[in-house]
Amino acid sequence: MLLPFRIKNKSLTLTCKIFPESLEDLFNGIRNRKLFLCILKEDQRKLLKEKELTSLLGHESEIYSITKLSSKQIASASRDQTIKMWDLKSKKCLKTIQINDILCLNMINKTHIACGHFDYSIMIINIETGICSMTITGHSESVECIINITKNQIASGSRDHTIKIWDLQSGICLKTFEGHTRGIMHIEQVRFSNLGSISQILSGGLDKTIKIWDVKTGICLVTLSENSDYIFCLTQLNQTQFATGIKDCLIMIWDLPTRSCIKTLDGHTDLITKVVKINKTQIASGSWDCTIRIWDYTTGTCLKTLVNHTSFVSCLVKLGRNQLISASYDKSIIIWDLTT
Repeated sequence: MLLPFRIKNKSLTLTCKIFPESLEDLFNGIRNRKLFLCILKEDQRKLLKEKELTSLLGHESEIYSITKLSSKQIASASRDQTIKMWDLKSKKCLKTIQINDILCLNMINKTHIACGHFDYSIMIINIETGICSMTITGHSESVECIINITKNQIASGSRDHTIKIWDLQSGICLKTFEGHTRGIMHIEQVRFSNLGSISQILSGGLDKTIKIWDVKTGICLVTLSENSDYIFCLTQLNQTQFATGIKDCLIMIWDLPTRSCIKTLDGHTDLITKVVKINKTQIASGSWDCTIRIWDYTTGTCLKTLVNHTSFVSCLVKLGRNQLISASYDKSIIIWDLTT
């Protein structure tokens, strides 16, 4: 029985039905903007309670990036040409800053964030005033990722195939790392023990290769080219291992001493956009298949699948020990409790 009705000027369909043996139909219904009035078994009610979520709503278009400002605040960047500052306790937007063509965000310090743009520039934004305090130029294609190197330095990865190290006092490019042959999609500052005590950058991109760089000299220390497809994300797992997420729906676990992939995590049905380490044995992954998966990367087992987003999952950030924040092209940010 289908009963059309309206809530807050939005058309919905109310479906009355006896609930089946699993929760799958319920969450498929939510994703299809249908509201289910269900008769649940006791164990199903418990599972449904565990699925209760906190969402931050306010963006008017796809969300491209989020960054953690503190244990209580995050910032998000969207195709709607805004950065929004969110208070996680009140679930309210504290401030909206109008900024054009943002692709990525990274917190630099308590008062400033760095934004990478489609127009090849990096902007340093004062989050208290919303004013751009510096515009950095030097890349010749879009800036896909930004990380902190030191208190006064950041690194950026671009579709122009390069990584650049920038001085935040002067805006001058201190060093350019060249070696990738296509766009760089993700970089992370790492320190692998078998490469010494030097600071390193791990990078991956559209040339299907992984590189590890000496930050101080700009020399490429390691190149791994056994990936089957484009690399969109990566993260260090421990002193000798890291994970990459690639276009062909797989997460690959790499062992640096042997220079080999030791495990493949298979379960997503579209490209992997983000991989985040949760603890010593677990990682979370986000995908264009609209889901987030929690994995035990030591065994390759998928422990949990989170299914509330209705479009591409674009970013993941770990918040505290048991919380994960995700953002999506469905315009929403969700705070997940990983203990349930």
